Amino acid sequence: MQVTPFSQAVREGLPRWCKSGQSSLNAFRMLQLLDKPGLSPHDVATLSVLRPLAQNIDSMPIPVHLLQPGISVETLDAYEEAAAQGGNPYFKKVEEKYQDVLHRFQSTPQQLFASQDLRAELVRQGSNPNCVFTSTAIALAHQRPVELREMLRQTPDRQFQVHFRDGSAPQTVAPVTTREIVKNSCAFESGLWMTVLDQAAGNVGMVFRSRSIKKMTGHRTDVDQLQWTRQSTTRRKLTEATQALRVMLACREGDQITSPPGLSSGHCYAVLGYQPETDKILLQDPNGDEPLDSQNQPKDGLADGRFEMTVDQFYGAFTSINYEMAR
Repeated sequence: MQVTPFSQAVREGLPRWCKSGQSSLNAFRMLQLLDKPGLSPHDVATLSVLRPLAQNIDSMPIPVHLLQPGISVETLDAYEEAAAQGGNPYFKKVEEKYQDVLHRFQSTPQQLFASQDLRAELVRQGSNPNCVFTSTAIALAHQRPVELREMLRQTPDRQFQVHFRDGSAPQTVAPVTTREIVKNSCAFESGLWMTVLDQAAGNVGMVFRSRSIKKMTGHRTDVDQLQWTRQSTTRRKLTEATQALRVMLACREGDQITSPPGLSSGHCYAVLGYQPETDKILLQDPNGDEPLDSQNQPKDGLADGRFEMTVDQFYGAFTSINYEMAR
């Protein structure tokens, strides 16, 4: 067996988390625990990663007879034994997610802006399925950081005021907790700005790209389905939008989009710019993933969530692109 950092944290927590007389922990009990205000940040981090595993226990690559509704010591034994064999990306993903969650609460300062530079490259989506809003915020932070900063203000009582650009009333966000840093999108060392924006936006950015762009910029959206759009048109629009510092989003709709390896289907990405000289588009995945080579390593050698594609490659990997309309 191979004890991993995540499995060790679960082993240490099980005696505290299980109800008296019980030896396993189900997803409902984890939700009850996560609702307790006094839970330690480390327990919040561990349970936040563990709960989705318990909810989808059938997908865990361990012997069938151990796929029970709850997580127990026997489940952990099987997890560690399978992880020690190597070759299955499931375990690598779980451990990476655990390290990401730990990094969130350990590195995020209790300041709205911790530096002059918003550092949009640091932003990562949380457990909420809000890739659209997170990508919109990444794109605006990259293109017009001053405009984004002007939307946010921290009050003396550690609350936050958020002034979205869609004409809605200002929103007040309470002091950010560890659970919100884990659940919502995060800018890590750059400060709380991304988490506060996400908390204030609610579910607006889970599906509607036009609403997300409107909320962040106050402007309407022009969308092109790539299968019906000439590459020459896309090159022209990319050039114009890049020069005008407009927000752009690229999407991979449907589960049929499987290439290139490393990118997720049913997912939205921030488009950060286009270089006509090289015909390359710069994109950022809010999950921090990027195209992989045959060895499952980032093609560009940098595991930073940013990557480039030619327009021709872009057409093979994405289904649509959204442009913020002229300001």
